[in-house]
Amino acid sequence: MRNLLLILFLGLGTNVINAQSACIDLVNMNVLYRGVNNQVVVGISGYPDHSALVMIDNGELEEISVGVYTILPGDGKLCTISVYAKSDDSQVLLKKAQYRVSNLPDPTVYLGGKVSGNEVSALDAALEVRMSYQIPVRTNFTILNWEATYNDHSITGNTNDLQVLYEFISALEPGGTMVIKGKAERQDGQVCLFGGVWDLVE
Repeated sequence: MRNLLLILFLGLGTNVINAQSACIDLVNMNVLYRGVNNQVVVGISGYPDHSALVMIDNGELEEISVGVYTILPGDGKLCTISVYAKSDDSQVLLKKAQYRVSNLPDPTVYLGGKVSGNEVSALDAALEVRMSYQIPVRTNFTILNWEATYNDHSITGNTNDLQVLYEFISALEPGGTMVIKGKAERQDGQVCLFGGVWDLVE
């Protein structure tokens, strides 16, 4: 899921330049994540929307529609977002805010739609790797390889062998513990580890 940064600028009185207040509401805990496009919504008061000029000091910024931007952070640990109101011969700084830049955590593995530590049915054991629901970022993962162990039985495979995994699990006798681990590639090329343990039930 992309990050949503809401930057609202409210002018007080008629002199917007000298009387400014700002409210910054960052959905993703004041964090910009590397490797993904973080969405930024910028609104200004007292000036036409098209007069907004947004600049950053770490990464790439792209305007996708009026007031809506994406930020792909660079290697720096911080990123400063500056918002100006521009005219033909001048520009006024309305707001400057600094945000922490962080790597995405390792993805969460789901078996049958359930995270590690839960019971899962052998008849509904689809394997999926994605970001946890607590990380509101949209990014895709491709499973590179996996290893599944159930009691004394084990099997390995890669991206093209997931159907083999499903058939292996569906043929097992419930009552044991399923262990799955492997590697997945994020859409930006970053390779991540995943793993989990589930109790197999009917």
